[in-house]
Amino acid sequence: GDEVWVMTLQGNGEEGRYENTFNPEFIRAIHAALDKVQNESKGSAACLVTCSSGKFFSNGLDLGWLMEQEIGGEVQLNFLRDFHKLLFRV
Repeated sequence: GDEVWVMTLQGNGEEGRYENTFNPEFIRAIHAALDKVQNESKGSAACLVTCSSGKFFSNGLDLGWLMEQEIGGEVQLNFLRDFHKLLFRV
């Protein structure tokens, strides 16, 4: 039958005040959750509900982490590519 999956964002920040900012670790975790839904869904249709237990559903890109990287460097560019891949996936 059809399935409903729930993904609760509990990313970076203090417990109860998760900001869920996107950095490489957070993106990998979301991809892993999406892989699990994709691989374990049994029905012809599945629904994924996303929610957050933190202060923010998402506080956007992790600008602190991003600005620590070389401006326009390979790390930044790869991160932005990975972020865009995630957006296309959802």
